[in-house]
Amino acid sequence: MTEVDTNTDSPPPGRFGFVIGLVRRLIEFGKQLAAAYQQPDAPAEARDGTNFGTDTIAIILARIARGLLRAQVLLERLQRCAARPEPKPRPSATAARPAAARAARPAAAPRGAAVVPDPDNLPTAEQIAEEDSRRPIGAVLVEIACDLGILPCHDLWRDLAQALREHRGNLVALFDDSFIRTFSEPRCEAGLRLMFPKRFPPAAPATGPP
Repeated sequence: MTEVDTNTDSPPPGRFGFVIGLVRRLIEFGKQLAAAYQQPDAPAEARDGTNFGTDTIAIILARIARGLLRAQVLLERLQRCAARPEPKPRPSATAARPAAARAARPAAAPRGAAVVPDPDNLPTAEQIAEEDSRRPIGAVLVEIACDLGILPCHDLWRDLAQALREHRGNLVALFDDSFIRTFSEPRCEAGLRLMFPKRFPPAAPATGPP
C-alpha cells in the first residue's frame, strides 16, 4: 500500500474534499485512541464517546488496528478518486432519472465490523482493499466507525452522518451497532434479544445439572 497524506489541516476541494477530511480525522482519532489503551500516561479523554462492547484490551486494540488500516485504504482510494477530473454536469432533463434510481437503492450495511477480530491474524491492507474496492464509501465508513467504537455522543458523529448521507452509508446500522456495543452487558442481553432478534438469537434452553 502506498503512503497516503493524513494531514488534517487542509482537505482538498471538490466532491470528495469533505469525506477525505473526515477520514483523516478518523485516522488521527484512531491513533490517539490506540495510545490511550496502550500507554498508561496517555490522555484518557481520547476514550470519551466510545464503547467497544468488551473490556478485553487485546480485542479493543485489534478493532482499532483494523479500523485504522481500513481507513488508510479508504483514504488512498478517495485520493485517487479526487485526482480524477470532475464529471461534467448532466442536462437537468436527464439528471432526474439517475438521481431517482440512486435514491431507490438501499444503503449498504456493515459486514466486517460485525466479526470479532483475531489479534494474531488481522487482515492485510491488500485483503481489505480487495474486499472494499466495490463497496460504497459510506458502507466502509460505517465499518471504520464501528471498529473505532464511536457512539452518537462522539464529536465526529455529526460529520459521519453527513458523509453517510452523501455516500450511501447506513446511519441506522451504525446507530444499531453503537447501541448494542453500549448495552451488551449480561443484564441487558434479554432485552436486546427482544429488540434485535436477528442480532441476538434466543438463548439455548437450560438442561439442568449433569
